[in-house]
Amino acid sequence: MRPRVIAAILLTILLLFGAGTSLVLVMISPFLFDAPGTESQAATWIMVGAILSAPIMCLLAIVGVWIAAFPAGRSQWWYASLALPCLSGLVFWIAGSFRPGFF
Repeated sequence: MRPRVIAAILLTILLLFGAGTSLVLVMISPFLFDAPGTESQAATWIMVGAILSAPIMCLLAIVGVWIAAFPAGRSQWWYASLALPCLSGLVFWIAGSFRPGFF
């Protein structure tokens, strides 16, 4: 087997684990609205959007890894799709820094 295929299999397993873990966060995301007045804060809605997008970003990263594993005339820039789940986490962290008392 080619090293790219082995790397794609390992990254797929890792990203599936990340998608499963982020589904737990999706289940507890309504608790972000427990405090009074949080439903009117834009930072809370952005954080919920980042949480809800995390499993989708993991699945898109899996597609990107497999496209990069078989480069029939394609660019290796598809490996940049691995940054998609990190992007959700970064948006969550930045939005949380604007929400008072969160971090």
